[in-house]
Amino acid sequence: MRNFILFLFYVIAAITIWLNYRNGGFRWNSENIRIDKFRFPHGFLWGASTSAYQVEGGATQTDWNLWENSFDKTSNSRIKNGQTVGIAVDHWNRFRDDVRLLKSQGGNTYHFSVEWSRVEPAAGRWNPQALNHYQEMCEFLRQESITPIVSLHHFSSPIWFTERGGFENPDSIRRFADYASHVGESLRKSVHFWATIDEPATYAIRGWLEGIYPPGQTEPSLCARVLSNILKAHAEAYYSIHDIDRFDADGDRIPCQVGLVQQVPIFDPARKWLITDWLASWNKDQQANQSVIHALLTGKFTFRTEKGFTFREDYPRLENSVDWIGVNYTSEEDCKLRWNHGFEAKSSASLMLPIADNGWTIYPAGLYRAVRNVSRLGVPIYITGNIIDSNDPVMRRRFILEHIDAINEAIADKYDVRGYLYGELLDCFEWTEGYERKFGLFHVNRETQERTLKEGNEIFQEIITTCEK
Repeated sequence: MRNFILFLFYVIAAITIWLNYRNGGFRWNSENIRIDKFRFPHGFLWGASTSAYQVEGGATQTDWNLWENSFDKTSNSRIKNGQTVGIAVDHWNRFRDDVRLLKSQGGNTYHFSVEWSRVEPAAGRWNPQALNHYQEMCEFLRQESITPIVSLHHFSSPIWFTERGGFENPDSIRRFADYASHVGESLRKSVHFWATIDEPATYAIRGWLEGIYPPGQTEPSLCARVLSNILKAHAEAYYSIHDIDRFDADGDRIPCQVGLVQQVPIFDPARKWLITDWLASWNKDQQANQSVIHALLTGKFTFRTEKGFTFREDYPRLENSVDWIGVNYTSEEDCKLRWNHGFEAKSSASLMLPIADNGWTIYPAGLYRAVRNVSRLGVPIYITGNIIDSNDPVMRRRFILEHIDAINEAIADKYDVRGYLYGELLDCFEWTEGYERKFGLFHVNRETQERTLKEGNEIFQEIITTCEK
C-alpha cells in the first residue's frame, strides 16, 4: 500500500510538472514596445465592434427588454441600479456619425450585429424597413471604404422566439436558419464577412447555468442542450448563407466567408502546484472553450460539469462549418476546485495581475493564448472584441498597446491572425451591468449623446497609422 501511495504521488507530481511546462512560456518583454517594429500583413483589418441591443436603442420586442424590467427571487432588479437600455446610445439613428468616428481613428472594418426582433417581429413576418435600414448601413460602410462584419445574433432574441422555448426548442435550429437566409438575401451585395452567433458558450452558460442572463436557468443538462442547439443553428445558418450569398461583395472572387465569434477566456490554476486546481481550470476551459472548438472541428459536441454531468451529441454538419473564427478576449481567471455538496470549480481574478475597474485582470499574454487555442480550427483568425474598463488613461493606453503587441507576437509565430477590432466602439449598455461599465473607445454623454475619444485611446490610431505606412 505504501509503495502504491508513493507511486501515485510521483505520478501526480510528474503530471503537475508537465502541465506547468506545457502551459508556460507565454510571457515576453513588454517594456519599451516600439510600434515601428510591429509587422502586420498587407490587408490587415483594423476596426471596432458593437452589438445591436447594446447600442441601437428602442428594441422592445426582445427577451432582454423583458429581463431588464423584471426582478429576481429577492425582488432585486436584474440590472445594476435598476437601469434599462432605453434609447441606448441611439446608434440606430446615429450610425453614420459613429462610422465616421471609427474612420477618423484609421479603422477600415466595423463589426456589428443585426437585431433579430426588428427584422422578424413576429414568427414568419418580416419587416422590410428594418432590413432596409441594415442594408443602408452596409452600403454606407462600403462608401466609406469600411468592411462590414455582420453578426446575426448577439445575446438578444425576439419575444415570440423565447415564448416558443428559444434555443431549448429543437425547432429553433430551423427558425434561426430561416432568419439567416432572409438577412443574407437582403445584405449579400454589401457583406463579405458573416458571423452567425456571437459568444455561443457565454450565452448558454450565463442564461442556463449561472442564471444571470435570460431566461435565468441554473440547470446543467438544459445548458448543454441549449448550447448544442445553438451550435446546430450555427451550422444550418452557415449553409443557408452560403446557399443564398454567392455575390462577390468585395471583388476577391470569393462569394462570402461565414464564421462564428467565440469568447475565449483564459483559465489557470490558482495554485500551480496543486493538481485539483489544474482540474478546475481544465473543467472551466472545457465548458467555455473546448466544447465549441471541438464541435466545430469534429461535429461531436461534449459538455461537462465538475459534478460529473456529461452531455454528448453528434452533429456531423458542424464539422468544418467555419470559414473564419472571431476571438473575443477579456481576461484571465484563477481556478480552484472546492467542495459544495460535490466538487465545483470556482474562478476569480488573479491577485498577481493588474486589475481593471470592473475587476477583470489585465493579461495581454492571454490574448496570445486565446489565438493559440482557436488556431486548431485551421482557419483565419480575427480579434473581434478586446476591451478595458478603466478611468486611468495610462492604463487604457497600455492595455491597447500591449494587447496589439501580443497579436504582433502571434503573427510572428505564424498564427494566421488577420484583424484586430477593439470592442467596443462606444460606451453603451453592458447587459447586467447596465451603464456602469465603460468599455468604449469613445465616451458617450447619455444626456447629450455627445461622443468623445477617451484620453489614452489615441494610441489605437497611432498604431494603425504607423502600421499602414
